[in-house]
Amino acid sequence: MTTNIAECLNAILRDARSLPITMLVEQLRAKLQEWFSDRRNNAASVTSYLCCECDKEVRKRSNRSQRLNVQPISHSEDYVRDGDQDGHVDLQNKTCSCRVFDLDQLPCVHALAACRVRNISFYFMCSPYYTNEALMLAYAEPIYPVTIEDQHKVSEDNVLLPPATRRQGGRPRQ
Repeated sequence: MTTNIAECLNAILRDARSLPITMLVEQLRAKLQEWFSDRRNNAASVTSYLCCECDKEVRKRSNRSQRLNVQPISHSEDYVRDGDQDGHVDLQNKTCSCRVFDLDQLPCVHALAACRVRNISFYFMCSPYYTNEALMLAYAEPIYPVTIEDQHKVSEDNVLLPPATRRQGGRPRQ
């Protein structure tokens, strides 16, 4: 199963697809304005440093990291013993041999265990893209409606006619 933005917008604009193009664009603008407003309000209500989903994930990983054994290698590197998969963590470069830290840009259980032993806040190990501040900035720009005064005025000299086409045979779809 695949879900992408085109399928989502098709479902949302199902009723508006039969409208003229200006009304279709207006429906799309109104929906985007509604989404941005909802997400802006949700981001403003979050009190943690990270956005909600990332904060839940990091806290879940942090709970799992409590029982891991950490062995320091150097000032920024640690070897973390896990029952299943051991990890070589470099806190300075924000990497781990399990590759979860590298791919997610959120600390893995090994990195969280190393942070716990070194008394480093795990928030500094997270990518700035996951912060609540970045989320608020993403939805900060308002989407304004287009008023009648803003619309392009057409003079009577430039009358736009529909394209010259032949009607196709058979019964029309609608």
